Amino acid sequence: MAVQIDGLCDGGNWAEPGNVPLLGGDATLPLSRDDRPFIFAGNVYAANYACEPVGYNCNMLLFYDFDTRQSLAALDWS
Repeated sequence: MAVQIDGLCDGGNWAEPGNVPLLGGDATLPLSRDDRPFIFAGNVYAANYACEPVGYNCNMLLFYDFDTRQSLAALDWS
């Protein structure tokens, strides 16, 4: 998938236990410092922005917390 806006976020390498506090279930979401789940804003295939073909899978994920107006970016590298 080249671009995904909103919807559910699947877990991946970025969601390894111990890296960040996570909410599991139907969607994998990082948690804020006060244990509120971030909102999944979108996902884009990072190789779309490489200067030349790179031959690996890497997705950029963006999460947002409306209360604190913080965004969180993660890379899912396979």
